[in-house]
Amino acid sequence: MAREFSEQIRSSISIPMKLRWLLLSCVLLGTVAGGAAAQQTHVVYAGQRLGSIAKRYNVTVDELCAANGIKKTAPIKPGQRLVIPEKSSKKKGTAASAQGNPKPGKAEAPKSPAKEAPPPIVGPPRLHIVQKGHTLTAISRRYGVTISAICRASGLNEKAPLDIGQIVVIPDKADRDGSIARKARLSGLLDQNTDPNGAGHRYRAYLKKPWKKGYISLFRYQQEWSGFVIGPKGEVLPKANSKINAFMGGGGDGPNIDERLIRLLAHVSDAFGGRKIRIVSGYRTQSWVADSKHKHGRALDFSIPGVPNEALRDYLRTLPNVGVGYYPNSSFVHLDVREGSAYWVDYSGPGEPPRKHP
Repeated sequence: MAREFSEQIRSSISIPMKLRWLLLSCVLLGTVAGGAAAQQTHVVYAGQRLGSIAKRYNVTVDELCAANGIKKTAPIKPGQRLVIPEKSSKKKGTAASAQGNPKPGKAEAPKSPAKEAPPPIVGPPRLHIVQKGHTLTAISRRYGVTISAICRASGLNEKAPLDIGQIVVIPDKADRDGSIARKARLSGLLDQNTDPNGAGHRYRAYLKKPWKKGYISLFRYQQEWSGFVIGPKGEVLPKANSKINAFMGGGGDGPNIDERLIRLLAHVSDAFGGRKIRIVSGYRTQSWVADSKHKHGRALDFSIPGVPNEALRDYLRTLPNVGVGYYPNSSFVHLDVREGSAYWVDYSGPGEPPRKHP
């Protein structure tokens, strides 16, 4: 029998906090069980293809083309708006089609409609701090919930290893797929309770020394680039400056990528051990914000595989004179360079206009 875990539950949720959870869980449960969502759209950015867009929304290229009345070979342009089709689902046959015609002379008594079972009462999620030797399998057994529910609630990949000190969200047993706990995490309800050292320090579990200081690895779609960015005197190397501008769409007829943003990119790479950085967007002309810093080469949307966006967000907020945007319903964190500091949460999904509320 595996060795027993030491208790890792932080049970210091106050009475008002529990009341907040009960109110929010009712709303979240209604959201999960509600009707179909409004139709999604996506605004095409430079370098995107039908295949990558379809993969992003978990639909096929054929479905995407059919929804927009275009061919697979049709070119798409930055700024073009595409309709994202709903995922196909199996249609349930009606009971009437299986019953056939009733026999004459035998009147059937009307059946009273079946009473719907009341929705289960879902308790608040709990929090587990990973210690040496802990695995998802063992944590799942400890709390009596499935691995998939824990991963959905925590935003984890089932195959990714756990780090010592990492925070794992444990959904209530009644929250079978972890979707309610996930919405609570994304809504920020758990922010004040997810870190034993105080809010804003979750990133510490992911910090480590880089194997090559000043060396970064970038990827996006089918592009990759790796190389030294910072020289021996702390300068941005000209070759790296040129490569990063080309990678992020800067230069040419538009502005160059701001050199301070390039320095920050190298700094963040060093802080997280030189992990690969996934670039979502750099310089672009299309934005929902009229004076977006993306249009001036001073902003970047990115993520680091293996580092939760919440941890990356918290680390970026320790940097001076930057803007940090957290997008719970998207796959990236926003970073820009500016005078002073700013932070915001945007609940919009990919291709949607900004949304301040869940």
